[in-house]
Amino acid sequence: MMEELQRRLERLEGQVAELTVPEDAMTNAMAQHQRSKEELVEMLKRQLEQAEQRNRQLEAELAELRELVHRQPVELILDDGSKYYGRVKNGRPHGPGKQTDTYGQRKIYEGQWTDGKYDGIGVSFHDTAKKYDGRWKNGQMVGKATAQEMPLGDGSIYAGPLLNGKPHGQGTATWSNGGSCTGEWEHGQLTGEGGADKIPLGDGETYTGPLHNGKPHGQGTARWQNRGTSTGTWEHGQMVGKGTAYMIPLGDGTTYTGPLLDGKPHGQGTSYYQNGNKVYEGQWEMGKKHGQGILYNSSGSSQKRDMVCEGRWATGEMVEEGTAHRLPWKGYHYQGPLRNGIPHGCGTAHWSDGSCKGRWANGEMVGEVRAVKMPLGDGTTYTGRLLDGKPHDQGTVQGSIQLEDRTTYSGPLRNGKPHGRGTASLPTGGSYTGHWENGLQIAAAGWANKLPLADGRRYDGSLFNGMPHGYGTSYQQSGKKDYEGEWRHGKQDGEGTQFNHANDSKAFDGQWVAGKVVGEGKAHRFPWEVYDYEGALLDGKPHGKGTAHWSNPRTGWTGKSTGNWANGQKASGDGKADNMPLEDGSIYTGALLDHKPHGRGTSYCPNRRERYEGEWREGQRNGKGISYQSDGKTKMHEGQWENGQMVGKGTVSKMPLEDGKVYDGQVLNGIPHGQGTSYTESYTHGGGPQSKMDFNGSWQDGKWHGQGTVCDRNGKSMFEGRWEDGLPQEGTFFPHSGGYNQKWRAGERLPAGIPKMLHERWTIP
Repeated sequence: MMEELQRRLERLEGQVAELTVPEDAMTNAMAQHQRSKEELVEMLKRQLEQAEQRNRQLEAELAELRELVHRQPVELILDDGSKYYGRVKNGRPHGPGKQTDTYGQRKIYEGQWTDGKYDGIGVSFHDTAKKYDGRWKNGQMVGKATAQEMPLGDGSIYAGPLLNGKPHGQGTATWSNGGSCTGEWEHGQLTGEGGADKIPLGDGETYTGPLHNGKPHGQGTARWQNRGTSTGTWEHGQMVGKGTAYMIPLGDGTTYTGPLLDGKPHGQGTSYYQNGNKVYEGQWEMGKKHGQGILYNSSGSSQKRDMVCEGRWATGEMVEEGTAHRLPWKGYHYQGPLRNGIPHGCGTAHWSDGSCKGRWANGEMVGEVRAVKMPLGDGTTYTGRLLDGKPHDQGTVQGSIQLEDRTTYSGPLRNGKPHGRGTASLPTGGSYTGHWENGLQIAAAGWANKLPLADGRRYDGSLFNGMPHGYGTSYQQSGKKDYEGEWRHGKQDGEGTQFNHANDSKAFDGQWVAGKVVGEGKAHRFPWEVYDYEGALLDGKPHGKGTAHWSNPRTGWTGKSTGNWANGQKASGDGKADNMPLEDGSIYTGALLDHKPHGRGTSYCPNRRERYEGEWREGQRNGKGISYQSDGKTKMHEGQWENGQMVGKGTVSKMPLEDGKVYDGQVLNGIPHGQGTSYTESYTHGGGPQSKMDFNGSWQDGKWHGQGTVCDRNGKSMFEGRWEDGLPQEGTFFPHSGGYNQKWRAGERLPAGIPKMLHERWTIP
């Protein structure tokens, strides 16, 4: 409906704008055969009257439509984000309308509007209840009205009559805690006499009693959240004269029970901790301790052991003479006389496990006394003489104190400094036990425990002048033992034992001078070069008869050899090997000369899967010997050897050839020579070795030479004939069936008699 009215209005406005006298009317009239002037004037008058009449009709319709549009309600979003639903004028609320929150759920105002402001009869709302019901002018409440739940600035809600938007007349204000006050209001202020029930006064305090001009006035009671109360006379919001308090809060967190004057503790009263135990019991004056009283500890019982002190007080402070029972004072509890609330006179200081009797002046311990287990901090205690409260002359520390170099000390003191035999623990770890004078270590014997040395090791043992001296043990940073024996001025000196760092086993025993091994010694398993040495030493090096030990932790293999050493080097002389490694990777067992295989011996090479038994000279096979396969039974070569090579005639079995095949037969100087057979070995899954012959016949200098037969890859005869230097000379070629006699010359086959197919299929092996 609204949209249709708007469209009609726009059409009418357009038509009114077009209603003017046509400009071409004059032109047309003059052009028609030059009519007379009278006729022309008469015609123009009639046309003008018709246009004016039509214009009046359209303006009347336009006014009617505008009024109709104005009466239709619309929805707007106001500047404060709230919503409006009602009549509008010039895009602003005008006429009856309703204002809600952004979501349209809570009503804010409902009534008359003028140019976007409350104007006329209307109701404002607080939450969902009416706040004000009356007349408005230019957005402000005017005249008399009634409020049902109107918020006031002090947090209360007002119900009653209003004048110009403010409480005026007999009304009631209520608070969220249930408190309320009722009375006569004038222009927003409570006036005259009234009554209050638990109205807030601030800091959690509430008041119940009569009011005057909105303030407590008369006999009333204040209550606190801790259920404390004060009862008395009030004037203009303040308690005056005498009153009574029960557990009212004080500024220091305690509570008070007793008489009041002008709202403050006054007279014989008691203060309490929050747990209900007594703090102070005695006289008060205007809110402060004043007169005779007793101060208690947190247990708050009336027993004497729980009293802190008793005496006379003035304006909250203890004055004149008094007595302390367990007064906390400078890290201890003081028992004795007081002056002005501080220790003064002969008394006793109590610590958790110790005590000290002495004299105090103005709160300070003075003179010489003896203390028992006086705490020094960090869990340490001191027993001994004190001067003016500080360790003096002889005393003992239980625990440890920290010195200037961050070393901690435990032992006797003099004037607060280490003096006598004590123990120092270093910040880097380890400790030192020795003699001290006035805080300094002195040249005397001592004892170390894990004392760090300059080279990173740690030392346990005797000391002199703070350095290893005497018998002691050093350890590597890993904790493994390094050396055990005699020391002198911080260095290994005398008899001692060096240890293997890997397993703490002994490496060697010997003599040291100034940190170096000298003279004769004995090695147990001393790491040296690529082996461990066991035997005689000289100046820390293998020298004399000894044994070299080899091992491979990964495979578990071990071996050793005996012989002579001189100044750390292998020396000449006879020896014996048991699984000694050789340079070619083989392992040797047998006689030695100058640490090399010499004489009768056996070697095994895992890489070649070959074993040798026989004679050796200067580390190489020389003389008669037999080479076996890895099983130790199958012979590979039996004959003469020279400088590690086979020489002269011999016989081999399964000797490896360079092309990967193996050879059985006669050899000369380790090379196939004479009658022999070459073949390949292969292995089948789940079976043993499978041999396929390659060549069987005569050999010379490692090549086929003389009569022989070549087989194909399946082991079948392929060619039989005569050979020279590995090349065929004359013989018979065997295809799959039958045979062809064929000749060769210088290794080349003559074509006659051989089918082309055979040339392509067969190649000389």
